[in-house]
Amino acid sequence: MFVPSDPEGTGLPFGLDYRKYAAASIIILIGGVILAWVGGQLGILDPGMVIFFTLTIVMIMVCCTSMMVIGRFAARMPEYGEMEIRFEEGLNYYKNEEWEEALKVFREE
Repeated sequence: MFVPSDPEGTGLPFGLDYRKYAAASIIILIGGVILAWVGGQLGILDPGMVIFFTLTIVMIMVCCTSMMVIGRFAARMPEYGEMEIRFEEGLNYYKNEEWEEALKVFREE
């Protein structure tokens, strides 16, 4: 019906598996906290610096992932505009009781 195509064939919104990025960010965060604690206990690392770099890496990953989602959505905006125009056309046919024409528009791929 009025659904944008999925060129990558992933079945996910806009073809981006953001769950992998989220899992990697969580693993990096937990690993950084553990590394800071162990390094601080052994006296070989400055825990504050390790936490700083860990949070910086996690923030970069989160920001880049959100920008990819926004970019993919923005790239599809013309397609959504065309779908809205077709929907309005079908709705006008429906309101004018032109059932067959409305059905053709609504069933269009």
